[in-house]
This record gives sequence, structure tokens and C-alpha cells, in this order.
Amino acid sequence: MQRAALHLVVLLLALALVPGASQAAPAEGEAAGEAKAPSWKTSRKSALNFELGFDSNARRASSDTATLLLSPDLMAYLFGSSEWAMARPGHLLRAELEIGGKLFWLTPAENMLAGRLRLSHDHLLSRRTVLAVSGSYQDKLQRGDDPDDVLGTELACTTQGSIATETTRCNARDYRAANLEAGLDLRASEAVSSSWRLGAMALDYKPSRQFSFLAPRTSLDLRWRISLRHALAAHADLAYRLYHPDSVTWQLVPSGSGTVVLADPDTPRREWAPTLRLGWSYRSRVMVSVNGAVSRTFNNSYGLDAWRLRLDASLAWNLRPGTNLVLNVAVQSSHYPEGNVLRGLSLQGDESEQQNALTLRFSQMLGKTFSLVFKAQLYANELSGEVLPFRRLLLQAGLASRF
Repeated sequence: MQRAALHLVVLLLALALVPGASQAAPAEGEAAGEAKAPSWKTSRKSALNFELGFDSNARRASSDTATLLLSPDLMAYLFGSSEWAMARPGHLLRAELEIGGKLFWLTPAENMLAGRLRLSHDHLLSRRTVLAVSGSYQDKLQRGDDPDDVLGTELACTTQGSIATETTRCNARDYRAANLEAGLDLRASEAVSSSWRLGAMALDYKPSRQFSFLAPRTSLDLRWRISLRHALAAHADLAYRLYHPDSVTWQLVPSGSGTVVLADPDTPRREWAPTLRLGWSYRSRVMVSVNGAVSRTFNNSYGLDAWRLRLDASLAWNLRPGTNLVLNVAVQSSHYPEGNVLRGLSLQGDESEQQNALTLRFSQMLGKTFSLVFKAQLYANELSGEVLPFRRLLLQAGLASRF
């Protein structure tokens, strides 16, 4: 179902992003003598980053001992992005492409290649109303382990939290995702605006289909620019996840004098996922933003319900022309009303590892095109109850180019 949904997203996206695709073609000679339609204006901007660094936990593994140096390694990172835009009165088309990868010295199983493509079309309906259509597709490929190389270790494919893929690799976190949405951008005044979206997302988690899903979703964003420096924002979204038929739905059922958790093969796994986020930002030589979010998952499979409270804060400081310092802090507290059935998973996913984070980025311009970049990132899961402790430190240095 997820694969068919991905193909449908691509087809609908192609039809939706072509302006005037649903209009009939003018008859031959019909436009003779009429004013020529405005031409499209194009623009492009690109970026390329190359960094070398140290990773204290290349495996992104959890441990009962909360060790920081669990699987230290050296790595190389390359990331490129480009954005193309075409505009004419009433229309704006964008295409964004991102491609990147990591290479590790001692842990080749963590070598990774990822890409993302996003297309969008904004159509001006009136002076204050824009019809927006967008779609994206991303894919991540990780090398993973040969099952024979980790046989007899805690990373063996037969252990909990280590999933084999067609018996050729294990400990990989490959996934592909597609998203299609449409909606309206409304500007009530120069200071107040809103955005509403309706769409769907499909996630295909390649190592195990039980985590794959198709999710209709809707969202609403409200923005209020209080002054030239201060602004408030609010975001709410709701998704309904329809999990792959391979997903197992677990139920807590009575058994003798107690209860037992059993698989329910007749009940498809479903999940409601609402989120509410509020934010404040300040713009000056020092730019500050603070966001607080609360999310809840209601899953019909026992042990997967969760409350998550998250606070993100960032500070960007222009120390002098061409010199910038950015500090980000994220703190997340998680609560599992029925207990966390995934507690034993030893390897962290892309989202799980960023539950609590402290990141620092320093950049210095070297002329008009290049920048020298230094980054330090610390990840942990201190406030996430009922999970194995996780620590990870990354130190990176490199060059960034904008052209």
C-alpha cells in the first residue's frame, strides 16, 4: 500500500505543479493580436558543505552504562543543495534538491547516502490569498552490517532491536518518504497571516514494514508580527497513521489472575498523532527564538501511546560582519502511559537521537563565496523515561560554499 501511495503522490504532484494544466489549449490564431504573456524570470542558488569530524557514538547505540565513547570514529561529510525558482505575475514555481552522505573510517556499516527533492507552486488568487501546492520525496540508504560480521555479538540480527533486511544486511535505518499537500496562505494584514494545509504522507521503513505507514494529515499555522523585532507563531497539526499490514497490533488481555500481552491479527494498527506548538522570535543583531510543543500519540497497539513535551531555543549572534555564532538547545520529556514496549531497542532512529540536544556552530566568511565552519553537537535522552540511556558527541570542521 505504501509503494502504491508513493507512486500516486508523484503523479498528483506532477499534475498539480504545472500551471494551467487543466485549462484547454487556445485555438490556433486565437491569441493573435493579443498582448504577449509575461515571461518567466528564473533564479538559482546553491550550496556545498564539506566537513571532517569525530563521532563518539557512530553506531548511535544505547547502553545501560550511558557511555559517551561507545563507538568512537572519524568521519567525512559532504552535503550539497540547490534551489531553482521560476516566477511571473501570479505564479511562483520552486524546485529544491538536497544530496548528502557520510563516510566512517572504522564503522563502514554507518556509511550513508541521502537525498531529498521538493517541488512547489504558489498561485496568487487575490491580493491577500495564495493557493499553495507542494510535494516532496526523500530517500536514505545506509550500508548496514553483513549478518556474518556481527554474528555472536550484541549487534547480531537475531537480537532485539536489530532487524535484518532480506538476510543481506542488518542494523540499517533505511527509509523513504513522500509528502503531498495543498492549502491556502492568507494575509489578514501586514502583521497577521495564516497557512492551512491538507495532504498525506507515506513512510516506508525498509528494514521492517511494521513501522511503515500512510497518513492523511492537516495543519494550521498562525503568525503575528508584533513589531519589527518581535513575532509570535502557533502551529497545530493532526495526522492519522494507517500502518502497513505487516504491523503487529498488541492487546492486553486477561489471563488467569493477571494479564498478558498478545498479538491481535484481526485488528489493523492505527494511530492518531496531534501536535501543538507555540513560538516567539526576536530579530536584531542577536536573533532569538523559543518554541514549546506538546504531542500525543493514540495507538491501538498496547504500549505505544506517548506524551512528548519539547522545548527548543536558539540564539544566532552576528559577532561582526562575516562572523556568526549559533547556539541551539532542545529538551524533550517523554511519558508512556502503558509503558514503552520499544525500550529494548539498542539503536536510535533519526528522530529519537535528537530528543535532547545542545549544538554550537561558528562560521567565518572567507571572501564572498566560502566560509570556515566549526560545529559541536551533543545528543542525549536524559528526560525520556523508560528508554536505554543514549549519548553522542560530534565535533566537525570544514568549508561551506554559497554560489
